[in-house]
Amino acid sequence: PGRLETVTRVTGHYVYDDAAVAGAREDFIRELRSAGVEQEPVEVVRKHIAVSIKRFVTAFKLAGSTARVREWIKS
Repeated sequence: PGRLETVTRVTGHYVYDDAAVAGAREDFIRELRSAGVEQEPVEVVRKHIAVSIKRFVTAFKLAGSTARVREWIKS
């Protein structure tokens, strides 16, 4: 397989727009709204996702990896 396909397979375990992920996200937003969360629920969800991704990036020392992957794909 090509490099782009390889990267897609490796990183494809989490897909933001996957039906199951989108459904869970919408459920969470609905729950936040019914709980009376004053902040915009969509932003609350995005912040939680960003924090989770940052923990993953830090734990696996992936800072800067997007640029490295782009260069690898081009080569």
